[in-house]
Amino acid sequence: MPADIKDYLEASADASKRTITIVIVMVVASVVVFTGLLNSSQSQWMGLRMRGLADVRSHYTQSSLGHYPERQNFRNDQEFNDAKRMFESRYLELSEGVVKAYLDTLSIHVPFFGFSFDMNDLGLLGGIGLVVILTCYRFFLSRELNNLQMSFEEARKLGMDHFAEFYKLLAMRQVFTIPMTKYIRRSKFLVVTPKLLTWLPLIIYLGVVVSDVRTTAVTVTLLTFRVRLLFMSEFLALIFMSILCSHITIRLIRMDRLWADYWGDLDAYEKRLAATVRTSLSG
Repeated sequence: MPADIKDYLEASADASKRTITIVIVMVVASVVVFTGLLNSSQSQWMGLRMRGLADVRSHYTQSSLGHYPERQNFRNDQEFNDAKRMFESRYLELSEGVVKAYLDTLSIHVPFFGFSFDMNDLGLLGGIGLVVILTCYRFFLSRELNNLQMSFEEARKLGMDHFAEFYKLLAMRQVFTIPMTKYIRRSKFLVVTPKLLTWLPLIIYLGVVVSDVRTTAVTVTLLTFRVRLLFMSEFLALIFMSILCSHITIRLIRMDRLWADYWGDLDAYEKRLAATVRTSLSG
C-alpha cells in the first residue's frame, strides 16, 4: 500500500510528540532534583532551629513563643506555675514539630510514583535518572530529525504544492521548534530557550554535586565505600550529562537549519509563483 502525504505528516508529528513528552519528563525530573537540593539546604536551617530550641529560655525559643514567665509578673505562685506549664507545653509541641519537619527534609518524596529515598542518595539516583532521560531525549530527537528530513524529501517529490501544504501543516504542530512562516515571528527567545532548557538538568545536578562535596566530604571520611561510590557516580553522571546535552543542542541547531533550508525552498517557490501570477495579470 503506497504511502501518501498524510502518512508522512502523521509519522513526523508522532516523532515530534515523543520529543515533547520526553522534554516534559526531563523538566519534571529536574524540578524533583532541585526540590531535593532545596531540602538539603532546608535541613541545615532545621538543624539550626533545633539547636535554638535546645534551651527553653533561648532567644530563638522566646522569639517564637513569647517571653518565658517570670515570677514577679504574677500575683501568686499558682498563676506563675500555670503560665510556666502552658509555656513549656507550647515549647514541647514546637520542638516536636521542628524535629518532625527536620526528619521530613531528610527524605525526598517522588510525586506520581509515590516512593521516597534518603536525601544523601539524591546524587546517585538523581544522576542515574537524569542520564537515562537525556539519553532517551537524544534518541527521540535523532529519530525526529531523520523522520523530518525523510518526510520533507518525500513531500517534495510529490510536487511543490504538496510540499508547501506539508510544511505548513507540520509547522503548526511544532512546540519547541519554531519553523519559519509568514505568520510566526521567530524571536531570539523562542529560538534560544529550547536549547537552554536542555542544559537545565546539568545545571541543577551540578548544584547537587557541589552541595555533596561541601557537606558530605566534611562530615564523612572519604574512605567510606558508599561515599566514594557516591562521588564516583556523580562525576561520571556529570560527564555523561555534559556529552548528552552537547549532542542534543547540536541536533536542535541542526533541526532549526533543516527547517530554515526547506523554508528557503518554499519561500523561493512562492515568490516565483506570485511573480508569475503578477506577470499574467499585467499581460
